[in-house]
Formats: sequence, structure tokens, C-alpha cells
Amino acid sequence: MEQGIGKKRSYYYVVIVAVCVLMMAMGTQASSGFSLMLKSIRDTAGLNGTQTSSIISVKNLSAFILVFFADKYFGKLGMRLGITFALLAGLLAYIVFAFAGTSLAIYYVAGIILGGAYAYCMALPMALLMRTWFNKFRPLAMSICAAGTGLSTFVLSKVVQRTINEKGINSAFYLMAILFAATAVICFLFIRNKPEDVGLEICGGEDWVDEKKLAKDAEKANKPAIAKTSKKAVWIFLGATILVGLYAAPSQQHFVIHFNDLGYDSMMVATAYSYVGLVGMIAKPTFGVLSTRIKYSVLCCVFLGVRVLALAFCFFGASMGLISWIPFVVCMAYAFGAPTTQLGYTNWMADFCTKEDYAKKVKNAQFCYQGAEILGAMIPGVIFDLTGHYTGYFGLASVLALIVVVVVAVMYMSRKKIMAQAEAEVAAEAAAAGN
Repeated sequence: MEQGIGKKRSYYYVVIVAVCVLMMAMGTQASSGFSLMLKSIRDTAGLNGTQTSSIISVKNLSAFILVFFADKYFGKLGMRLGITFALLAGLLAYIVFAFAGTSLAIYYVAGIILGGAYAYCMALPMALLMRTWFNKFRPLAMSICAAGTGLSTFVLSKVVQRTINEKGINSAFYLMAILFAATAVICFLFIRNKPEDVGLEICGGEDWVDEKKLAKDAEKANKPAIAKTSKKAVWIFLGATILVGLYAAPSQQHFVIHFNDLGYDSMMVATAYSYVGLVGMIAKPTFGVLSTRIKYSVLCCVFLGVRVLALAFCFFGASMGLISWIPFVVCMAYAFGAPTTQLGYTNWMADFCTKEDYAKKVKNAQFCYQGAEILGAMIPGVIFDLTGHYTGYFGLASVLALIVVVVVAVMYMSRKKIMAQAEAEVAAEAAAAGN
């Protein structure tokens, strides 16, 4: 009887993935999707550039703090209620935005609430659900879920901008509130905390083993590893991670308002920005495939270099007049470099740390990145208030991105020397211990 129920409800694995796609889509609207509204918020509320950008910083800070409580939050409520309440936080946030008027304090309150949706509707709950529901096909399921971020940007960017143009910013706020409410209802109805709740077991069974992954892990184990964590390399890469945090997300969040201020048609800019999602979806698997054929250091520098060119083009393009293809080139090229932001510091630490130190160093790097992202969100607004435009910011961002490329290139060219020094230090320590 139980087996019959399991077979009958096996479609539920697909349901869980589909619901996660929706959740990630709305989580994106709590992060980068919000950038579409910045110009309208600034203009209707009478805010200056620093105040406008600070709303993003407040939201990011809220999400950053809430992530530390994720284990307790989901442990207490479970995945179903935890995700539902996070989506309802997004609903509440956009309703508060709609009533903010010209009050910066109320915008901050809304930003704090939206940080909850950002923290608890993105990668963390998705990874927890996929780990609970999938043993076999887990990487595939996670990649499909992650596609929700790109689909959301691609589909909703034009819808939100059209709503702003035709009915005003408050209508766009209410639209987002309705979407968050609808997604909350869907998640509550269909998410289950574990497969056993619908008479299933984890996909593939508890004992299923990914033979290909084991083979890859064995192959990695045979590759040269550093004998001792290079403290100097770690500090340098922590610095590079801070630079990435200062420019990566803030740049993308200010593309729309920058091009709108230059005089580009808002719908054309929204269309260009929508391709950030589409290109990002293509770039991630492309990076993964190429990483099996090209040295990571070379691949990382190439993808980072594309971002440098995108930012530099955004800077110099401001003086070239309203050329329609510039926003498209900038947004698409910048999105192509997305894998280096999400995978950069994790790979850097893996190549310059021992296995024992890796988890701690990655956690430190993540802390540096998120802290820098909070501070970085303020920089475009400050530069806007000083100069009257965002062009100078993109010049600064392109320099920061170029420094990161140089650091990565130099460090990887020196890796053999650093590994030799680490081996020598270990040998010296062993000799001293023997004496």
C-alpha cells in the first residue's frame, strides 16, 4: 500500500522544485529586482542619492543579520512555515513602501522587513529543501531552482517598469505585494518539510551514491594541494573579496537608475536589464563546463575581465550620447561575469588553504564580502550627490574590478612558489619537532 502511495505521488519531487523556482524568483525581487524602483523612489520621495542607496544598505544589513538566525528560524518553524512567513514579509514590506510617501524612516522600516524575504527566500532555504528531498538528481534540481533568479529578472523587469510608467510607483509596490502574497499561498499549500509527509522517501533513497561525484572527488584528491595555509595569500584574497563586495552587487543595482538618468527610454533600459537574468542563467553552466577544460585561474580572469570591460563601457559610454545598444551590452556583459562573484572566494580559499582551514577561511571571506556589499551600496549614492550623476561611480567600480583581476592573476602565477614555501615551512616545523 505504501509503495502504491509513493508511486502515485512521485510527481511531488517536481512540485517541490517548481515551488522552489517561484520562491527564488520572489527572493530575487527582494534583492536585485528592487533596483528597478530606485529612480522612482528618489524622484517621488524627494530623496538625494545617498538616501536612496542607503535603503539598499539597510535591506542588505537586515538580511545579513537574519542569516545568522536561519538555523533557529527554520528549525523552529520548519521549511513550509518558514518560507511562507518570509514571503509574507515581502508582502508586508511592499505595502509599507506604498505608504512611505516622503518619509525616509518608513522606507528604512520597509527595507528592514524586505531583508527578511531576501535572507529566507533565496539560496539557503532552497539548498535545505533540496538536501531533504533529493539524494539522486540533487545538482540538477538545485540548478533548476537557481534558474528562478534569472527567470524573475527576465520576466518581471519589463512588467514592473511598465507598471511604473503607466500607473506610478505605488501601483508597482502593490503589484509586488500581490505576487509575494500569491507565492506565499502556493508555497504554504505545496511545500512539505520532508518526503515522508507525502508518503515518499528521499529521491534515490538514503543509500544512493553519486559515482561520478566520487570519481571527481578522488581526482581532486590526487591533485597537488597546499601543505600549509598561506596566511599572506589568504589576507590578499580577503582584500580582493572585499573589493568584489564593494562593486559587484552595487553596480548591478544602479545600472537602471544610471541609464534612466542619462535619458534612455525607461522601457528600453528595463528590457536591457531583463537580459541580466537570461545571460546569467547561461553563464553559470558555461563557466562550469569550461572549468573542466580550462585552468580555473585563466577562466576566472577572463570572466572577471568581461566585467571590467562592462563597467568601463558603462563609464565611457556616458559621454557617447544615447546609443541604444550600450545598455544591452553593459547589462549582458556584466551578467556574463556573474559566476566569478558567486564562486570566486570559495575557489580562491580552496587553492590556498588546507582542507582543515578551508571552512573557516570561506566563512571569513563570506563575512568580508557581505560586509563590503552593505557598505558598497552607499557609494553610488554618495558619488551621485557629489557629482550629480553615477558615471564617476562606474569609473571607480571598473578600477576596483581591474585590481581584482590583477590580484587573481598574480597570485595564481605565484601559486607554485607559495606551495613550495608552505612545504618548506611544514618540513622545518617537523624537523624542529623531531629535535
